[in-house]
Amino acid sequence: MSRSNFENIYNKYASMVYNNALQICSSNEKAAQELLITIFKKIHEQNIVQEKYPAYCITLIRLIIKTAQELYPTKFKHNFRLKQFEITPLLNQLTRVLQ
Repeated sequence: MSRSNFENIYNKYASMVYNNALQICSSNEKAAQELLITIFKKIHEQNIVQEKYPAYCITLIRLIIKTAQELYPTKFKHNFRLKQFEITPLLNQLTRVLQ
């Protein structure tokens, strides 16, 4: 992935990833920052680039959850839900857009 592509992805999605990371990490800023950095390392290493915005958001949300479970396995033994998706089931809406 080129540096400019990576920077564009970071600039576009970092705040969404960080806000979700904060929620997952119970407002622990240090843990949320670690999660953010790890996620963007994975994006760069795995060259995760998609053209469609909804598909990319779904990919990022899955990556946030998976990475949180990897970094903090004892905290996330069971499935958890992000509050904003309980109120507005964004994943369901995005999935419908893709079909």
